[in-house]
Amino acid sequence: DAKNKMLQRVYGICFDNEEDLRKDIEWIIEKRNDLAHKIIETKVKNVDSAIETIYSVMNRLLIMIAR
Repeated sequence: DAKNKMLQRVYGICFDNEEDLRKDIEWIIEKRNDLAHKIIETKVKNVDSAIETIYSVMNRLLIMIAR
């Protein structure tokens, strides 16, 4: 109901020791880096595809002009 006070959720996580905490942080950083690399690879492939399309169109135009 719009008249009710808004609630906020708070999530937490705990570890048995500092070593487990450090391992989890390292895992999170590794996964973040993996995701970043995948995003970059996808963008590079999209750019490569666009460049190939542009070259193909340019070649067709040059052939048409040459006739």
